[in-house]
Amino acid sequence: MLAALAAFPVLAQQDVSGTIEGTVLDPAQGAIANAKVTLTNVDRNQVVRTTTTNAQGVFSAPLIPIGNYSLSVEASGFKTNTISGIVLNVHDDLKFNVTLEVGQINESINVTDQPTKVELSSVAIQNTITGAQVSGLPLASRNYEQLVALMPGVSANPTDELFVGVSSPSGLSAQIPFSVNGNRTSGNNWTVDGADNVDRGSNLTLMTFPSIDSIAQFKVQRSMYSAETGRAGGGQIEVVTKSGTAQFHGDLYEFFRNDVLAANNWINNADRVNVVNGKAKVPPLRWNDFGGTLGGPIVFNHSQYKAPKSFFFFSEEARRIVTYTSLQPTIPTSAMIAGNFPTPVCLTNNSPCTATSTTIAPSLINPVSAEYIKDIFSKIPLNAASTTAGVFPERNLFNSNQQIVRLDHTFNDKASVWFKFENDSIPTTEPGGLFTGSAIPGGAVTNTNSPGRAWVAHYLQTIRSTLLNEVGFNFTNSAIHSTPVGLTAKANSPDINVPLPYPDPEGVIPTLSFTGGTSIAGFGPYNEYNKNWAWYDTVNWQLGKHSLKLGVQFNRYNKTENAGSGQGSFSFTNTGAPTGTTSFNQSFANFLLGNVASFTQPSADITPDIWTWQTEAFVQDDYRLSPRLTVSLGVRWSYFGQPTESNGLLS
Repeated sequence: MLAALAAFPVLAQQDVSGTIEGTVLDPAQGAIANAKVTLTNVDRNQVVRTTTTNAQGVFSAPLIPIGNYSLSVEASGFKTNTISGIVLNVHDDLKFNVTLEVGQINESINVTDQPTKVELSSVAIQNTITGAQVSGLPLASRNYEQLVALMPGVSANPTDELFVGVSSPSGLSAQIPFSVNGNRTSGNNWTVDGADNVDRGSNLTLMTFPSIDSIAQFKVQRSMYSAETGRAGGGQIEVVTKSGTAQFHGDLYEFFRNDVLAANNWINNADRVNVVNGKAKVPPLRWNDFGGTLGGPIVFNHSQYKAPKSFFFFSEEARRIVTYTSLQPTIPTSAMIAGNFPTPVCLTNNSPCTATSTTIAPSLINPVSAEYIKDIFSKIPLNAASTTAGVFPERNLFNSNQQIVRLDHTFNDKASVWFKFENDSIPTTEPGGLFTGSAIPGGAVTNTNSPGRAWVAHYLQTIRSTLLNEVGFNFTNSAIHSTPVGLTAKANSPDINVPLPYPDPEGVIPTLSFTGGTSIAGFGPYNEYNKNWAWYDTVNWQLGKHSLKLGVQFNRYNKTENAGSGQGSFSFTNTGAPTGTTSFNQSFANFLLGNVASFTQPSADITPDIWTWQTEAFVQDDYRLSPRLTVSLGVRWSYFGQPTESNGLLS
């Protein structure tokens, strides 16, 4: 039985370890004081903690690295009791009530813990997915995020492929699609090895994407968190990467997909434009995902190999992906760009219309409109008679490279440290433009890279067997660098020279929007930076029946990005359209004539540089009233500093 009281959660939890504790009893269920308790990590053949029971027979071993363990208890006048097969996951609080039998200490009893157990130590609603499950379950895009949808209480927008990075084949951002217990998709907290992994611009994209072959496990807490967990009111998704063991382990892999093995999509089958031998052609697909991992002890001689103190783990993964997106624009016919329409259009910019015609003479075509026709519309494959010119397969590029390095070292039985570095590079090409999704073939194409990096360091000091202190530092940063390379880039449309009220430093032509038709829209250049420095200190203190955890945390956060605007936007509507004329025919006629419905342009493309502090502290007390009853109490204090802007652009 367990009760809990927790403060409203607000910031990332840094701890990525677990706790093993319990009570040592004699055959009459009396407490045994001063019993020696030894915890051994069987993956590393390493004793990670030695402690003794207090006067109530209680022992506690917090801040234990995740892994496979054996627990040995010995006391004078009793047989040694060893429990093996213990699997410790992140944030687990495993409790064992160990009964010792009367006998000699050199006599032993070995118990194998059952692999399936009921969580009795926490009221948090949570699930853990192991590394074997992560790598063993089929994931279309090898992105661990997709497994969150398997949890109870989680709903997600239907998606078969959740790409790493910030873009998707639709051209829109690859946002987190998961709603946990009815919360918004932006209400979740994502960490990797305790480090913040959320871009705080929208709380909808991630900063790094560890390879699924590098993941030891990840846990999803959905509600009823303790006071040490925070930052979000939705789900807490905590990823822990692998570390080295006493034996060398590694793997090499390649996963591939190809259009030779793929069926066609419905749109291409229905379109019947790309037909070969009576069948719709399958868009090209090249998907190669390859890499490997290696981990083990760091040894310099044979004696060290028997009891290594240092371990390493390395992972590298590369993706080379080419897919095609089917664009279906509504664009003018080849006759329309010459001024010839199938039905009369209004030649005046008023309603009701006072002059109509099916032809717009070349002398009436606005000079700026002629520039757009020369550099844009003449380069688009237009249909002779239909504004729905068909389906255009456009090439996506989704590449990535990633390296992860982790080092663990134990100085002695009192001190240990570990360090992790991750480097992501994700170059992509978006045929519809980053965050734009334009359907104009070759129009808003962007080349984007979204690199991410994370540095994580933890140091654990055992002050005495009942008092431990862990300090840590995290620095995570990500960026988005996007450059327009399609027809909307000024360099590719040099004849378009629109007189604008403000300078256009971005090198992108002004946007055109049409009622009933597809816009000529571009995006960028765009540069975004997201950084988070975090320092923390956590103290664990076993005080009688109380297991106290006290922590403080300081976060320095920086966000900067340009608005991605400044080129101006012209709107053309169907004002004055005669009966029988479609909205797009009239709005395009107004474009040819230069009849602008509206125009907007910001005076500058501003780039705010925002900084803020967040400071937090918590106290958590697990009060073990008896071997069968624990009461968990906690409180969390959070201070959100006033954001400031370096250049005084915001207040």
